[in-house]
Amino acid sequence: MSTADLLGMNSAQDDDNDMDADEADNGDGEDEETGAVDLRPGAAEDSSEEDSDDDSEEERQVRQGFIVDEDDSASRKKMKRRKHKSSGDGGKRRRKDSDDDAGDLDEDDLDLMEENTGRKLGGRNSTGHKLKRLRRRRSASGSDASGSEGGRQLADIFDDDDRPAADQNNLFDGDEMDGFIEDDDSQSDSDGRHGSDSDGERRASRRKEKKKQAALRAKKPKGPSRSGFGAGMAGITAEAWQEVTDVFGDGTEYAYAMELDDISNEEKALKDIYDPSEIESRMLTPADDLIRAVDIPERMQLASAGLPGLTSYDGNLAPYILEDELDEAATWMCAANRISKRTTDLFLTRDDVGDYPPLHDEFVTAVRNTIKFMNVEFLEVPFIWNYRSDFLVHYDPSLPSEPVDERTIVLLDLGDIWKISNLSVKYRAFTNRKQILRSLYSSLDVEDDYFEDIYGSLESVEEVADASDWLAMKYSARIADVNATRDAGEEDRPTKVKRASRESRYNNAKRSAISNFAKAAGVSATELSQDFATLNKTHFLDDPDKEPLVLAEEYTTSEFATAEVVLATAQMILVHEISLDPMLRKEARRFFKDYGVVSVVPTELGLSKIDDMHPCNAFKYLKNKPIVQLYRNAQFLTILAAETEGLVQCTVLLPDEARNKFVADLRKMYKSDYVSSIAEAWNAFRDQVLDEAVKSLVDSAHSWARNLIIEEEEEFIGNACGERLNSRINVAPYMRQDHTMTKGDVPTVLAVSFGGGDPKRDSVIAVYLDQDGHFREHVKLDRLDDPNVAFGGGDPSAREAFKDLLERRRPQVIVIGGFNSNTKRLMNDVRSIASEVAQTILERDDDDYDDSEDRNENGDRLSHDERNQRRVARAQFEVVFVYDEVARIYQNSKRAVAEFPELSSLGKYCVALARYAQSPLNEYAALGSADLASLTYDQNQKLLSKEKLTRALERPLIEVTARVGVDINRAIRNSYYFHLLPYVAGLGPRKAASILQKINGPIGGTLSARTNLITSQVMTKNIFMNAAAYLRIPQDELNADLKRNTDDEQDKPDILDDTRIHPEDYEVARKMAADAMEYDEEDTGAFATASQAVQDVIDDDPKKLDDLSLDDFASELAKILRVPKRLTLYAIRDEMQNPFREVRRDFASPTSFELFTTLTGETQTTLDYGLIIPVRVVRVRADESILCRLDSGIDGIVQHEYRSQRPEASRLRPGELFQALVLELNLEDFEVELSTQDAQIDAGDHARRKVEPDSQYWDNIRADADKNSQAAIKKKGSGGRQHRVINHPNFHNFNASEAGQYLTHQPRGDCVIRPSSKENHLAVTWKVDQDVYQHIAVLELNKTNEFSLGSPLQIGNKKYQYIDLDELIVMHVKQMARKVEEMMAHEKYKGTQAQLDLYLQNTTMAVPDKSAYGFGLDKANPGQFVVSFRVNQHSQIHSWPIKVVPGAFSLLGEDHGDVMALCTAFKTAYSARTNSARLPPSKTPFHQGGRTPNPYTLGGRTPNPAQMIMQGGRTPNAGGRSTPNAGCVFSRFSSGCAHVTDKLN
Repeated sequence: MSTADLLGMNSAQDDDNDMDADEADNGDGEDEETGAVDLRPGAAEDSSEEDSDDDSEEERQVRQGFIVDEDDSASRKKMKRRKHKSSGDGGKRRRKDSDDDAGDLDEDDLDLMEENTGRKLGGRNSTGHKLKRLRRRRSASGSDASGSEGGRQLADIFDDDDRPAADQNNLFDGDEMDGFIEDDDSQSDSDGRHGSDSDGERRASRRKEKKKQAALRAKKPKGPSRSGFGAGMAGITAEAWQEVTDVFGDGTEYAYAMELDDISNEEKALKDIYDPSEIESRMLTPADDLIRAVDIPERMQLASAGLPGLTSYDGNLAPYILEDELDEAATWMCAANRISKRTTDLFLTRDDVGDYPPLHDEFVTAVRNTIKFMNVEFLEVPFIWNYRSDFLVHYDPSLPSEPVDERTIVLLDLGDIWKISNLSVKYRAFTNRKQILRSLYSSLDVEDDYFEDIYGSLESVEEVADASDWLAMKYSARIADVNATRDAGEEDRPTKVKRASRESRYNNAKRSAISNFAKAAGVSATELSQDFATLNKTHFLDDPDKEPLVLAEEYTTSEFATAEVVLATAQMILVHEISLDPMLRKEARRFFKDYGVVSVVPTELGLSKIDDMHPCNAFKYLKNKPIVQLYRNAQFLTILAAETEGLVQCTVLLPDEARNKFVADLRKMYKSDYVSSIAEAWNAFRDQVLDEAVKSLVDSAHSWARNLIIEEEEEFIGNACGERLNSRINVAPYMRQDHTMTKGDVPTVLAVSFGGGDPKRDSVIAVYLDQDGHFREHVKLDRLDDPNVAFGGGDPSAREAFKDLLERRRPQVIVIGGFNSNTKRLMNDVRSIASEVAQTILERDDDDYDDSEDRNENGDRLSHDERNQRRVARAQFEVVFVYDEVARIYQNSKRAVAEFPELSSLGKYCVALARYAQSPLNEYAALGSADLASLTYDQNQKLLSKEKLTRALERPLIEVTARVGVDINRAIRNSYYFHLLPYVAGLGPRKAASILQKINGPIGGTLSARTNLITSQVMTKNIFMNAAAYLRIPQDELNADLKRNTDDEQDKPDILDDTRIHPEDYEVARKMAADAMEYDEEDTGAFATASQAVQDVIDDDPKKLDDLSLDDFASELAKILRVPKRLTLYAIRDEMQNPFREVRRDFASPTSFELFTTLTGETQTTLDYGLIIPVRVVRVRADESILCRLDSGIDGIVQHEYRSQRPEASRLRPGELFQALVLELNLEDFEVELSTQDAQIDAGDHARRKVEPDSQYWDNIRADADKNSQAAIKKKGSGGRQHRVINHPNFHNFNASEAGQYLTHQPRGDCVIRPSSKENHLAVTWKVDQDVYQHIAVLELNKTNEFSLGSPLQIGNKKYQYIDLDELIVMHVKQMARKVEEMMAHEKYKGTQAQLDLYLQNTTMAVPDKSAYGFGLDKANPGQFVVSFRVNQHSQIHSWPIKVVPGAFSLLGEDHGDVMALCTAFKTAYSARTNSARLPPSKTPFHQGGRTPNPYTLGGRTPNPAQMIMQGGRTPNAGGRSTPNAGCVFSRFSSGCAHVTDKLN
């Protein structure tokens, strides 16, 4: 900002310095003296702090010395014109200094300003000109700012580094100064000429003008400065500034864009601000806006994506299916078993005579009505099922049987309606394609009877495609002409893709004379298909008088030079026409559907990978399994998944019998019946044509059949997932068993968990939710174990705190959750404490409790014993497990962080557990589609695409939401409960959000009546019809939270709004209530509200409604309304007797098996009777029974009588691993009974783990052939050498690769004993980790012959020798496996080397001066770990190898018994090496143990510490990684670590 601008601004302010005191400050950010509005940021807020006193005398004197009179307005005009000129140039030129004769500051004035400002003024003018003019403006805080019109050398006075950035922007913004410079030139002249005007008039005029300009500035959007920076900067020469400008620019290069922004008044679109993906995820695209606006249910619109757009019809939306097409649509859906097998068997299957079942017509009518509701009235499935149910049943009043329900036959159930909904979309797609085909045919201007016949019989999209292909083949030339005519005049038309070569060959041949030869060969494809469809030969053709080859000679040309070429070309024409015939293609598909089979053969990869225990073994050699047997399972999709992995090859084909029948029927219609040599020759030619045509027809039907099976199985899996979800959400809130709650009441819940249950790391978290689902209390406690137990008792204070929580809150249910089997122990602890508290409550409240009026379900009074039992039950705390799959996702979700930021992850987990007990439906609905699809519902759901799985899971949410309804006002207020609203019929996420916005807007946040949804334009008509009955408006809550005008009819509550009765039936309900209360019209006319009769009957006795004759009333309504209402009337009666009664099943807790699987991760495939599993010894009891534990935390026991008799079994020590067979599984107590008897272990569990093949369709011949072939290959690979056989269950004739494949599915520590390529050796391969296997060479000593097993068995040097293989496995392999398990369970173990390095980097980056170390698995050297460490953020990562040996870890040549000892040894070794680095280079560095390190261990030489420090020497045997720099600080690794704090220079 230039000095001239600032002076002009100050001039405009100082003109009002003589303003009266009563016109000074008005508290709105105006200057105290002038009344001018200060537009600087914060000025208005700081106005309260302004000094109201007048300036001191000294200030007045100073001001008088610097401020001149008003007679120099001409100079201001000159400055203003200069400013406008600069603005007109787009701000590209630097603002020039004022060229008026204002003069300069003299030396005294400059000295004074330097003294007052405390700043050194650059560019002092030595000429000593007097300062003529300086404007002064008081800031809002009372501080003065001064400026000179004299020039750039004073600009640095205003460049205050401490000024806020916003103020600096305002100062440099030329637009912000407009309000302080008078724009009217004539006004300045007038001020100079008419000095006699009164001061009051001048002040009034200026105030008026300033207020006007201030208002304009308030409306103008603030923007960045338009002028370049640097102008007027003191101390910078012009040359230096020019250099800066050349490099960085002057800040005005893009000023034109800023000016354009100011000029443009158009609002920016969302696409100009946000990323398109963000807009799409938030559903803010134009397509989303259209869905919100259109009066069609959201899900219907989404399902119609890709179909023709919406059109207007008589001012309304055109129906999806026109009413005159409804009969055709119903007929189409009733054909081909499209709806369901039940409906086909009951209503559509003809009997032996050919007649339909009795209710066939009624069923078709029901289907037609359902199609109309969906596609004409735009009603969704829940509405049709609940409020159009009379159209879905057949009622025969003539039947005398009772109850009445037996006279009602269900024509369509809920599943059938969903199916019709899906079929409606398919039918519309089919008719759309059909209309396109008709348009194409009409454009050809031809008449073809065959096309008209097939067009009238089209029933599927595939048939339409067949007709299109046939039309394109027959009228290809005509279509090309039509396209050319239509495209005439179009420019830049893209070049069409060239048709396939076969079609081109066909067209060329068809135009030649050979087409006549083809006609003479036999009946046409059209005639053949017509005869084949009826199996009645009606078209006959005489054979030519010459044989085919002789006749072909007459058609040879230069293009078709030989008779053979003519025959081949004619054959191609006939094959092409037959293979494209629509009717024959349809018949081929029918044959596949009825007779098609599936066969599977393994690939080379599959032969090696698919063994008896592989899941694919079930279909490895599947042969000729009928297609119809694959519809109700997921086997075919599993086969396709295996085919994708390259394991198998799958074929869908016609069996030979069906194919032969298909060909035979064709030959019968196509071949000649004459008997002669010529006829035989022509029939042979026709056989060749049919063979080739059938091959093409079968190939086209093959892909269709494949897709048919996929579609059926995907629907089956989707339904299975939906049913599983329905079983979880279609349950009421938890209800106590003590009769204190009614079904549907929401309980108060206390959720308790301690996560993994580790007493060293995991605390007990308890969260309490009240009946409204509000979070009320959260506590964190230590262990709740009984403190009196012998070992490791809990904290008594924690138990007392938990007791206090139970007494204060008295939760109606306590839910328990956790992540492993320790959770069972938490359940026992909580139940124990709760029982103690319940007993205390009973003793305390014994005299205060009055249960004399307690009654049973029949209303009878209870006996004394019954009352006592109920009293005890009411005092008890019910403790249960609940499903926690939703809670596990919620605890780490963004939604949880937003809702409960103060809670830990485990606290959020408890919140979700409590919410599940209150409303499982709400918990699943709140997940969102992505998280909802991530849960496991079926083992085969991975075979479904995410979109199809989401649609399948959406259906149960919609159904159950319709059963319970949604409190609309609660949904508006509660974001968690709002998640149910999108699943209301007619709505979706877009429309639900729109409703939320509209109710929070004009309506004021509370909906008082359902009718307001229409009158307040919250919903459109069709959406209201679908959704209204499911949106509850509880009357008691409405009266409590709504302040409304009771005289307003639209604002009056209606009790029917809190029922499932639809508003369209309100009058019927009111009539029924009035009749039940025996009110006449005069009584009802005097009611204050229309539904007063309903209120009266509910308050008086709802059972009076049972006295109404609803069947007669239904007959009367049917005559008046012409619609059936019988079931609706019964539903209205039930609803008035019990509004919104709970119709869901009782709350269900996990079964024993489900809980066992959830907490342990074990399934029937991993832990079941007969399986051999690895277990770890806990201790051996005095009775010689073994207490053990599985990896999943389950406790096991081997009774004495089931112990092995082998010697090594008697030497078991705690922590050792051994194999045991499962005898019995106790799901309740999480215990398993095991056996280690030799016979059982030796027999193995192969038969139990084997995946049984599909024996009915198993290709035994192929399986045996492959088995023999594989055996021959193995024998050949062994050079004919006889395989070695050792009688041991772990011995297999494997190579190293095969051993790894065998161990892939085995637990860690399992091993395979196999032959070795070395003489007198065996090889042992054991599983260190997944895909990590160590191969150990075992030397056999004292062998008697080549095939005998030597003894002892030696590994490495003589340190490891064993008597037999069992001892080797137990004492060597299992001991090493135990050490691997121990290492991986340690907190310092971080995974692979890469994961360990990443951990070290992150740790030292987080705390730069901290040293860190950890252990990792060395996959490159199986059987070894590494210890890696990093001294600080700037040092390298260094690694030392750790070798696993039986019972120990070896580091630097020393063995250490456990991980703690290993950690200590590592720290000691590092400390010793660091200390030795300080010694003179000539000395040998000290090593743990007081001796020179083993040269083979440490790399072959004594390390030189000087080289380690100065040259970054290599750590011996460390894989090439550098040693730590001894100059870096090694703070500590853990407690007890040696500290090295000296920093070397």
